[in-house]
Amino acid sequence: MSLLKVTDLEKRFAIRGGVLRGVKGWVQAVNGVSLEVAPGKTLGIVGESGCGKSTLGRAILQLEQPTAGDVEFEGQSQIGRSKQDLLAFRREAQMVFQDAYEALNARHTVGRILREPFEIHRLGSEAERDQWVLELLHQVGLPAEAINRYPHEFSGGQRQRIGIARAIALNPKLLVCDEPVSALDVSVQSQIMNLLMQLQRQRGLAMLFIAHDLAVVKHLSHEIAVMYLGRIVEIAPTKTLFEAPKHPYTQALLDAIPTVDLDRPKTLKPLEGDVPSPINLPSGCAFRTRCPYATEACAGSVPALELNDLTRVACHRAAELSLPGLASQTQ
Repeated sequence: MSLLKVTDLEKRFAIRGGVLRGVKGWVQAVNGVSLEVAPGKTLGIVGESGCGKSTLGRAILQLEQPTAGDVEFEGQSQIGRSKQDLLAFRREAQMVFQDAYEALNARHTVGRILREPFEIHRLGSEAERDQWVLELLHQVGLPAEAINRYPHEFSGGQRQRIGIARAIALNPKLLVCDEPVSALDVSVQSQIMNLLMQLQRQRGLAMLFIAHDLAVVKHLSHEIAVMYLGRIVEIAPTKTLFEAPKHPYTQALLDAIPTVDLDRPKTLKPLEGDVPSPINLPSGCAFRTRCPYATEACAGSVPALELNDLTRVACHRAAELSLPGLASQTQ
């Protein structure tokens, strides 16, 4: 049974203008996304900036109210629930934000920040809360004296450790990580990723790991979903995705991974053109305006996410295309 199941999730934002601030159009940020996350597993979400990854994560946790679709957690729908029920859901599902400094209250000490989840959920006595805060600091690799310091006194990596400590305070079953290492130095990125994997092993956490860097997601994820303009175009086990991508957009992302191997051939020419506007999506397959394999048929209908071997792919030509992965390029 899946811990998290998302079905046909949509999120649209109204564009308002004029004297009366009427609706002039809609931004389709998330467009019919379906996915599942198993207990103790990590699903990576990748794609270019603006593809809807972060909005998807926020909609799953109801930080953005979904326009349509369903979010089930442990078999129970979370859509349309009361504030009290959502509070119980968020005890089981927490978020790690990209910008830890913005996510932490600059006026509060680390001790107060980490005590807050226990206070909101009315857990433990004052003495127990103080002990739990010290244990959290130890688990994320911060000294006990950090309890009396403020967020601005820490480095970016240390602030992200504080954010992670707050996210795991209530022992959740799911972490939604919204590009938690993209703003950090490369050496610090590896430390934070190792910390997340360690916590996953110790606590049996499931994770939805959002990033724009496939190389980062590869090390953490059991499965990877590739998003383009609000839709998932491919989902596959990590090894399968890298060795045998089915969608041309996935192949383009793989080709874009930096490498020191100058002899590694590029399988696709660089993508041309800009990403279409989410306000006015192309007909049919949204990627067809940049796809080197697109035909007239690609404009006719939106391709469904269908099973192809171990991969679910949304491409009209997936069955006839043979796209080499990184493994085959280095043989």
